[in-house]
Amino acid sequence: MTDSYDIINNIQPLPESFVVIADEQIGGVGRNNNQWVSNHGGLWITYCFKTEGASHQTALLVGVSLHQTLLKYIPFVRERLFIKWPNDIILNKKKLAGILVQAKHGYICIGVGVNTNNERFSLDGLQQPVCISEFLPYVISNSAILKSFLNSIDATYKNFLNNGFSKCREYIAENLYLRGEFVVLKTDSLEIRGLCKGVGHDGAIIIEDVSGELKSYYSGSLFKSGE
Repeated sequence: MTDSYDIINNIQPLPESFVVIADEQIGGVGRNNNQWVSNHGGLWITYCFKTEGASHQTALLVGVSLHQTLLKYIPFVRERLFIKWPNDIILNKKKLAGILVQAKHGYICIGVGVNTNNERFSLDGLQQPVCISEFLPYVISNSAILKSFLNSIDATYKNFLNNGFSKCREYIAENLYLRGEFVVLKTDSLEIRGLCKGVGHDGAIIIEDVSGELKSYYSGSLFKSGE
């Protein structure tokens, strides 16, 4: 099965940017090599474009763009749709979309999976899935969402390069999942517990520990305490 990385490795020359679209995936992965089930009906894409390199903020920029795009099509869920640091979109406390950003041979490769018209499929009990189709009486257009998302991420990324992270940080602050909640941040070697205070100027998650000290973290998986 060909994926976006095979294309970069084996097909030359490539354009400045391109999109790989899958009807379904049998080997989709997320962060930390977690499996991602991508069955027929959902939106499964990788958007690749040439750039100097990715930063830890890139997934958050994508999250802002995807959140804004989805609100165009399901605006009535505004109060229930959130950006989960660092790379998920949450609806009704369930996972609607996931993001994976990797750098490959001079390209940033942005993998995005959105549960649109597909059947829900759960791999574990950590983050149950939700689909847009559960809220609409019609089949939503994946191609329309894709077009809007590509326009949004291009504009968001250009703004970031020209003006920095502040505008995206403000948007995340308004739409951050688990902000003000007691959370657990799990890394490869640690579990950090405390109060989620938001996202820093550099994109780090800020957690207030039991002593009241604010600490910044740049990687890991965030959960509500007790989940």
